[in-house]
Parts: sequence; structure tokens; C-alpha cells
Amino acid sequence: MIASRRFVQIGPILAKMVGKQPRWPDLHPRKIGLLAENQQVVDSLADTSYLVDALAAERAMGARFARAYAFADCDGSEAGKSKVSDGWRAKNVEPLLYDGREGHRLLAETLIEWARVRSDPFHARSRIAINKMARMPAGPDDPVVERVVWALDNPVAAKALADEPPIVDEDEYAKLETWLDMFAEKGLLRCSADDVDTHGSDHIGTAILLVDNGFRLLNPGSLDSTRRSLSVWLARHLHVPQLSGWVLRNGGQLHPHLRQQVERRLAAEDLENPARLRLLWTVLLASSPVNPWTGLWMSGRYKAATTDGERQRIGEGAVECVEPRLVVRPGPSSGLAFRQYVEENPRPLSPIETWGHLDMVSWDDDGRHRVGEILQDADVLSRHAETLTGYLERAIELG
Repeated sequence: MIASRRFVQIGPILAKMVGKQPRWPDLHPRKIGLLAENQQVVDSLADTSYLVDALAAERAMGARFARAYAFADCDGSEAGKSKVSDGWRAKNVEPLLYDGREGHRLLAETLIEWARVRSDPFHARSRIAINKMARMPAGPDDPVVERVVWALDNPVAAKALADEPPIVDEDEYAKLETWLDMFAEKGLLRCSADDVDTHGSDHIGTAILLVDNGFRLLNPGSLDSTRRSLSVWLARHLHVPQLSGWVLRNGGQLHPHLRQQVERRLAAEDLENPARLRLLWTVLLASSPVNPWTGLWMSGRYKAATTDGERQRIGEGAVECVEPRLVVRPGPSSGLAFRQYVEENPRPLSPIETWGHLDMVSWDDDGRHRVGEILQDADVLSRHAETLTGYLERAIELG
């Protein structure tokens, strides 16, 4: 990897190169940047073979050093990088590979950039994140992704991103979704409960996610400063259909702080959002995860009940399982997808239709199947006839 793609890591590496007895005790990052503008200094850094001999001689006499690193130029080919790396490692030195053409220009630029970051780390991290996010990431292994994630995992940089104007160019919407995928894969949209105040030790080791399926154990309400700022940034993009699609693909349940930011943004008078997209967000906010264990033992409990009061309470729970509700599903509806398949010249789907649609379901589809036997009991049907009629009317209204 060329040095210009590793400037973030060079600071600690330079410290290790200096060792416990630094030759440059007063070498401030800004001075390193100024030195890097001197071609003779850069050439000296690029040619450190004399240091290898000195280290070897000292080690032969029993001296112990921290791990040694060296800037090593290569031609950029895989064969060239492998040959140079093997040569340095044979000398117990870890090489930092870079393209040494043009008078070691990349090495000089790397040192200057590192000095700039070190001299003003918060502003530099903010600029790195905002500037690099202007391009479409190539994938999780893209060095730009690593750099942006490193930059944003900082409260000041995350706050700077949240303060940036939201994306309004529709051609840029896909880029936002791709960056969210990268952030999720790299763990930027989660924090550890160990790092925030959760008022007790019950959540130790728990990962706190901005978006999940709602079943994460006792998802605590606390977030660190970085994730709170990222919540604000996400909520400023409610007009982007791809954001709602990404949320649905990742479980559809929002962390309480992110939910609050979304509600706050929907209440803003300056938000220009298509009516259909506002409805999708409204329904999504009203949804809550359903307990997967609902109704698992309900039929057995109903049969084993020994009193009318016990049976009546279980029957009420069974009726609640068939209450109709609207939910948001990812992707186009089955009807739209079918028309796209069978029509000779189907109209193109809108971005909103592509990323999500409304669906009517029972409150708990799994529970409904588990309590079917209870709902066939004439006593339950007669006792809850009015409620069930209301459910039918509600289903017709929602449909």
C-alpha cells in the first residue's frame, strides 16, 4: 500500500521508529511536515539502510529495540511489493511501502498530510470525512472507506457531518445508501454499552445499534456522542428514499434517540418530503417489534385453564393476535413486482416504490397461527364479537 494511503497510521509508526531514546526529542508534527518539504530530508528517510546496519550491530551486542519500521519504495506491482517486503523483513524491519517515483513525492505528501492531521486533529478528521464521502465507495476494503470510518469515529467529526447540509441531488442518493452499508459493516453505526452510562451492569458487552430488528436484548437508550451526531445526520435525509430502504433492510426498528430525531425532523415545517414517503416514515415510527414467543404456549394454557377468569384472559390475548395493522416492507409490493413482470411496457417504478411499500398484517402473524384453535371456541367468539367486528372494519379501512 502506498504511503499516501496510510498517513493516518504513520504517527504512531514514526514514534516507534524513534524508539525510547528519540534522536529528535522536540520534533513536533508541524516540524515533520516542514522537513518533508525538503527533498534532502525525504531522500534520507527513503534511504535508511545505514540504520538497519546500526540496529543489527546493537542487537548483536544485546541491545533491545521496539519493532523497527522503514519507508520502502517500490514500483507498485505485486511482484515488486513482495520482493521489497521480503528483503526488509529478512532484516527484521517492517516496510511501509510506497511508490518512490517522482522524487519520493508520495512520501513527502504523506508526511505533510500527517503533520497537518496531527497539528489540528479534530478539524482534519472532519474534513477527511466530509471530503472523502463525496465519492462512491468501492467496497469495504476501499482505503477511502477505512479513512472515513476512522475520521468519523470521533465526536467532533461526527458533529461536523451532522451540521453539513443534507444531500438534495437525486443523483447522489445511491451514494448515501452505499456509505450506510459501509458504516454498518465497519461498526460505525453501533457503540458498546461499556462506553456509555447505562445505569448498571446489565448491558455490559451489549452492542447498541442505531437500527436493528428490535430483538436485541434490552437495547439500552444511551448512545455515545458520535452515534448521537450520526443520528442527527441520518434524520436530515428523510427525503432520500434509499434511506428508508436501508432502514427496512436492516430490521426497520430505530434506536430511541434516532427515532426521536426522525420525529423531530418530520415535525419541521421546512421539510420537503413526498406525501407517500412521509406516510412510510409515519407507519415505520408507529411499528414496534413483536415478541416472537407470543402465543407459543397459549393454546396449551387455554386447555389447561381451571377457571373461567383464566380462560377469559387467555382468550383476550388470542384475540389481540389478529388485530390488523399497517407495516412497511422493503422493496416494491408484490402487485407492482408482478405488473413489472407481465406487462409488455411497464412504467418505471418510482424510487419510493422501489425501496418500500405498505402492507396490512395481523398484529402478530405467528401468534395468529398459534392461537387458531382458541379463536374457534364459540365462547371466545361471542365474548369478543364486537372487538372482532371492529377489526374487520379496520382491515377494510386500511386495505
